[in-house]
Amino acid sequence: MGSRGERNATQPVGGYTPGVAYQFTLKKRQHDGFASYQGDPVEDALDNESFRVRTIFTPSLFDTVSFQAGVASTSLGMTGGGKEDTADETEPYKMDSSYITLSWKRAKADNDYQFKVSHTSNSVEYYEYLGLFSDVVGLPPQVFYPDFPYADFEVELDTRDESSKRLDVEFRHSARLNSFVRFDWGVGHRHDQAASQLFFTSDKTIKESTNRVFANTEIQWGKFTANGAAAWEETTLDSNALSLRASLNYPITDSTTLRLARNNVERGPSLMAANEYRTLSYEGYVFNIDRISSPNLTNEHNRVTELGFYSVFLRGALTLDGKLYQERSDDLLEVYTVSGTPIDFDQRVGYRANTTFVDVDGLELALQYTRDDWKLWGNLAYREIAGEALRDTSFVNGQEITSVVTNMYNAAPGLIGSFLVEKDIGNEMSLAVNYRYRDDVEYRIGGILPSASRFDVNLRKRWLLGKQEINVALMVHNLFDSDVRDYQSFNVFDRRVYLKAELNF
Repeated sequence: MGSRGERNATQPVGGYTPGVAYQFTLKKRQHDGFASYQGDPVEDALDNESFRVRTIFTPSLFDTVSFQAGVASTSLGMTGGGKEDTADETEPYKMDSSYITLSWKRAKADNDYQFKVSHTSNSVEYYEYLGLFSDVVGLPPQVFYPDFPYADFEVELDTRDESSKRLDVEFRHSARLNSFVRFDWGVGHRHDQAASQLFFTSDKTIKESTNRVFANTEIQWGKFTANGAAAWEETTLDSNALSLRASLNYPITDSTTLRLARNNVERGPSLMAANEYRTLSYEGYVFNIDRISSPNLTNEHNRVTELGFYSVFLRGALTLDGKLYQERSDDLLEVYTVSGTPIDFDQRVGYRANTTFVDVDGLELALQYTRDDWKLWGNLAYREIAGEALRDTSFVNGQEITSVVTNMYNAAPGLIGSFLVEKDIGNEMSLAVNYRYRDDVEYRIGGILPSASRFDVNLRKRWLLGKQEINVALMVHNLFDSDVRDYQSFNVFDRRVYLKAELNF
């Protein structure tokens, strides 16, 4: 528990009998969200309860059966999105979710077989009051009801309730053909369905099925280790996507291995992106089109070339992992605004299409050191981003003319990193200090945020009382109360203090 009304409680209970292991977990979490911004409260409090069960059966030496299930209920105040958001523009919602997974695995000789089936379900309840219809559309009611000039009405979007379900079935087989070759392959089927009056302007359930096939081969030849992989998907939307990966690993010394990898990935439009038809409607009448998706959406394409290394020093106490990469993404799906279109009441429509490309050249480094009473972790990522996204167009004399194109150079932080040092200070106590840094960024929705850094401190103490163990931690986030903003300009991450206690018995 601690700052911002943070109150977390977790109670796991587990046990083991011959052939069966089980665990039940009950969890409760609450917090008040971010601080007030310029005197206005930010209504983004969270209240979450969840229950989870996991069991593992081993009916034989070769078979393992795993069962997992869980339910959760969450109430949350959430910002509405958009760069012009203010602290009072929140849309509270309640979400109920559940999942169940059953898997069977047989490991025998040089072959592993696995079958897995899972089902997830989510439902969201929104409530939003927009005001009088005349205020929403900006015109007096007699424009629509000339015989009833005062026939105004309130617009309430209680139809924003949403639900989704997913059923996924997968079979995979792994085999070692000999001491130099391993082969993995599998097939899967996924069925998705979703319903949303707001996003689809219909109470009907939208359905989509996807079939997939995937395989990977690993070959060792001398000091070289090569991997080749492919995955293919086909959906009921009459689209298919093929993704490929190849990599080569070579140890240049006893402590350092180089790797070269190439990915060519395709991603088809999601069910949401392919079917969105968002309008302002009332009792079956569509008054205004807010957002629609192009009927000619195509796959997004992503190509990544990577040169990396992994090194081990000081008899394993120090590891260094790094990579240089070049990423090219095009035909990315984005929403842009079309003005002056004759198909809409206010002549403004959000249109989703394959309009964006982004190129990234980057460097990533990760360091870990563990020795005696000291532990160090560090990571650094640097990216140079180039690209363009279509934002606005206008209809002029029946033709769509490009109006605004955004340069994507600052769409993600250019430099991010963190460094953590932990020291065992004796008497079952440890002290850890963590430093984090993020470059300035202009998020697509969140807006422009300046660069920010913060220090976190963690002091831990452990007591052993026979078979019982007590762990207590005092955590201070943003120790110096720096100006840190998270995603939105009014999400001010101020200094926060937490106390955590854990009892194992």
